[in-house]
Amino acid sequence: MQPAQHTVLAAAANGLPQLIWRPSPNFSIRTRKINQVVIHDTEGSCHSAVSWFGLTRSGVSSHFVLSEDGTQAIQMVPLSKKAWHACAANSFSIGIEMAGFESKGFLESEWEAVARMTAYLCHRYGIPVQWARGVGRAGIARHYDLGIAGGGHKDPTLDSSKWQWFLGLVAKQASIGGWPDQPWGRE
Repeated sequence: MQPAQHTVLAAAANGLPQLIWRPSPNFSIRTRKINQVVIHDTEGSCHSAVSWFGLTRSGVSSHFVLSEDGTQAIQMVPLSKKAWHACAANSFSIGIEMAGFESKGFLESEWEAVARMTAYLCHRYGIPVQWARGVGRAGIARHYDLGIAGGGHKDPTLDSSKWQWFLGLVAKQASIGGWPDQPWGRE
């Protein structure tokens, strides 16, 4: 077994976290245009999620895993490829995993970082900053919003008011803009 590849793709800038490349073997060809960002939580540490997604036998992956403090994002699948994170939504979505446990809550810094990342990705791919309540709907979805077709998960929160607060953070970040001159994230 070869050692995992770690490459710093981008230093923290423009409010986005430092970006580190650590490829997962679990991806396939994207067959549809990107129109949705799906937010997950790892129900564990950033390190354990990255390790698990790096194993072929796990059969799962995500485009990004965000560290608990929001300072680093580990990209595991190129954005042009389909990560295996939300079943029926994989072909047209970008998956972001927040490190930590829903039951313990997440640090404000992690929510702010995932909001900035999400706003940037919405800008980059022309995704509307709106709640996507279901598979195939354009916008931003909780994994929970995808129901059984998305794998039947309940992350990152079941609290609708918390999710609406998060969407407000994304909208605020989208209005601030100031995106990097070079694309953030491996295509």
